[in-house]
Amino acid sequence: LMGCLPYAQHAEKPSQPIEEMANDTFKAKAQTSCISPTAGKSLANSILFRGKVAPCDIVAATSLIQERKTITSVDFCKSLFKCGLTQEPPIIYQKGKYIPLPYSVCSIANSTAAHIGFDSISEKFDLMYSKRAFVHWFVGEGMESGEFSEAREDLAALSLDYKEVGADAANPRGNGEEEQLEQSFSY
Repeated sequence: LMGCLPYAQHAEKPSQPIEEMANDTFKAKAQTSCISPTAGKSLANSILFRGKVAPCDIVAATSLIQERKTITSVDFCKSLFKCGLTQEPPIIYQKGKYIPLPYSVCSIANSTAAHIGFDSISEKFDLMYSKRAFVHWFVGEGMESGEFSEAREDLAALSLDYKEVGADAANPRGNGEEEQLEQSFSY
């Protein structure tokens, strides 16, 4: 999942403080995909700040996100955020001119909700592959027909892995296998 602010149409004057803007990158309106950040639990997060941003503002921004519980993370995630800062201010090209911005924020997150996107891609792949659409182009370039089914199986396995991690995060006690393992290794 990726969210970026400010949008180009509102870029002439960012109206929000950096803390609010960082928080808003994890909301559905700022996402570049159709997957909502609240649909699953977060596995890893990175917030990239660009422009005139002080490190104390970054700490305040990550604290605000944690206080408001904008996103939730899985239990085994030790650090909720990795932050990056580039002091060079961003510049956008809009309406035939370059507009400098004081700052911008981009968030990149890996979430258990990623399986929604993988399932969507799988459905579209199945539809196109059933019609053998574009297969001749790939075969003509040296790809074998069997590689398509292997790729589809790999995508299904990846989607299943994300679903399992999401289910484990929703049920942290699991099915007791961890307790049995701990008891078998205790002296």
